[in-house]
Amino acid sequence: MPKSEGSQTRSAASADMAARPVPGHADSAALALPWLVADIGGTNARFGWVAEVATGVQHVATLGVAEHAGPAQAAQAYLAGLRERLGAAWSAPRKAAIAGGRGRDRGRR
Repeated sequence: MPKSEGSQTRSAASADMAARPVPGHADSAALALPWLVADIGGTNARFGWVAEVATGVQHVATLGVAEHAGPAQAAQAYLAGLRERLGAAWSAPRKAAIAGGRGRDRGRR
């Protein structure tokens, strides 16, 4: 299970990711929201959700990389949990921004 926003084990990087606003744009409809954002490391994959530019990154969760076959499966697990959490407010991400380790696919076993 993902470690949710309230988890005491959430890293400082995840907290920082949740607090940063997304750069503003006058016409947020042109941005094709929502976005999936992620930071995939060797130990943890941190995911967040941008539903509105004004609110920045929300619904930050940390998943253990070793618990998933690869980054795509970790993202699918995050999105499945988010879909359940958001219910009728859910819509599939239109864009994704993913940062990873130093040129290696560190999410694969």
